[in-house]
Amino acid sequence: MNQRIKKYRKKLFINKGINYIANIVTSLSICLSLKAIKLSYNGKVNEAVILIIICAFIDGIDGKIARYLKSDSEFGKTLDSLADFLSFGIAPILIIFFYKTHNWLNLGWSIGVFFSLCMAFRLARFSDKSFSNCEPYDTNTSKEKHSETFEGIPAPAGGLLLFMPIVVENVLQIKLNHWVFCINTLLISMGLISKIRTIAINKIKLNKSQYHIFFGILSLLSTLVFAYIWIASLIIGSAYILYVITLLIKDNSKNKKLPN
Repeated sequence: MNQRIKKYRKKLFINKGINYIANIVTSLSICLSLKAIKLSYNGKVNEAVILIIICAFIDGIDGKIARYLKSDSEFGKTLDSLADFLSFGIAPILIIFFYKTHNWLNLGWSIGVFFSLCMAFRLARFSDKSFSNCEPYDTNTSKEKHSETFEGIPAPAGGLLLFMPIVVENVLQIKLNHWVFCINTLLISMGLISKIRTIAINKIKLNKSQYHIFFGILSLLSTLVFAYIWIASLIIGSAYILYVITLLIKDNSKNKKLPN
């Protein structure tokens, strides 16, 4: 009888532990974000940027871990949203501020606050189930659902795109003007709350014949990231921006063809 009780307690302890795994992974993202802020304050900007990139990777897997372990909960979703705001709405803009825009204290800080507000609005809209805007895109001109796109720039992409000027500096070995960082921040801020279509990587559906191509590209990008992180970041960031611009042009051309 005692053996059965011990086995039951052991099983219960393991099950409870499994339920916390996804939340622990999400909490790791919060710790890394805070560490990134500290590093950037001490002048270690490149290391801080790499930590935020790791946070983006964690954001992509914590939900999948929760669903795989059947431990997803409202608490986990709320924690994930708070972690996203810190990782992509607070830490990146503080990194940019400590690195470049602090020279223009009032303007640099104001633009940073605007970015964080737009990120908060984006995450609130995504979390609120009454908004369908952040779900698969639906144009005003068609009822067709685009399951592989989001409306507006997602939080992780917004946070990472903020670092594009730093990536360019590292690849080309140049120093960009403060205005480049400010304009880039304003454009991304508007993109977060806009209705433009952006790619939803986690919703892309592949045929069996496309898997070998996908894993080939993924392997190449992984090799580039580990060997040449800045070049890989520039390629991925540029490809993302070009794809969004392509979708924007396509949607505009469709709207022009419609009768008034």
